Amino acid sequence: MFPFVRVFSAACLYGAVTWAPAAVAQTPWQSYSNDQIKAGAAVCPTSDAQTGNFFCFALACSHDGPRAWTITYAGGASPGGAVQATLSINGRRAADFTFMEVPRPDYVELQANWEADRDALLSDQLVGGGSARLTLAAPNWTAGYDFSLAGAQAPIVNVVRTCPLPPPPAVMDPVARAQAEAAGFCQQMGGALKVSDDLVSKPDLNGDGREDLVVNWGALGCTTGAMSPYCGSAGCVHGLFVALETGGYKELLETNIRGYEAQTMPVITLHLHGGSCGGVGADRCVKYFTLDEALDLDELD
Repeated sequence: MFPFVRVFSAACLYGAVTWAPAAVAQTPWQSYSNDQIKAGAAVCPTSDAQTGNFFCFALACSHDGPRAWTITYAGGASPGGAVQATLSINGRRAADFTFMEVPRPDYVELQANWEADRDALLSDQLVGGGSARLTLAAPNWTAGYDFSLAGAQAPIVNVVRTCPLPPPPAVMDPVARAQAEAAGFCQQMGGALKVSDDLVSKPDLNGDGREDLVVNWGALGCTTGAMSPYCGSAGCVHGLFVALETGGYKELLETNIRGYEAQTMPVITLHLHGGSCGGVGADRCVKYFTLDEALDLDELD
């Protein structure tokens, strides 16, 4: 997916604990793109043009895929399994990764998924940091690489602006998730969860013949109160989920609405707080949405 061998004019030596590193300088951070890569930001901590060995660390995306972290190297053994990695910035531990090998004929490639909770902050730290160290532990070897973050800002910012985020993981049981969260809230309030009959409806939101889910959080209340804590002047919180062919559901939205209809085009009609249409709370506000090929909501004019 990320063939850095063809990207850099200077190759990078893989200098690990198991193999003695050569005394060669870091290549600078680079932005790149090609027929396979939409945008990339990479650095090679060491390089050796004579042997052709290299080690590179990068953030990149293909033309049809989300952003991901990658390591490529030549001149060292295959990891023999998952590689646990720790990235430290300015001497402080910043992130942990699990890299998996992607088969390549002439070099070794490892990839780790972008994780929003970890990596949104990490990309800012890389841009603002001065130095970094990447420590790797594989079944067959261990390694450590130091590199400068000078010049990293423009390449990394370009990737973040250009490359899409990975899709969120499928929600396997939206109803159980909602009930568990509400039960925890009720416990904090000194009560227990109570559930009314209108918790779940199963319309076909995208016209594919599968039952989708609408979870009405207004049906979740606590024994300590008469009203659901998930309702207000904007209506009750509703979660809309579309069933995936591979199992589970994709969450379309989870917000306060006053009502909805799922029509046969398919068009999803949402009745919202008047402020969503530029008015005041009591004003009528109706918006219409459809689903695109990626199962994202598109508002209709």
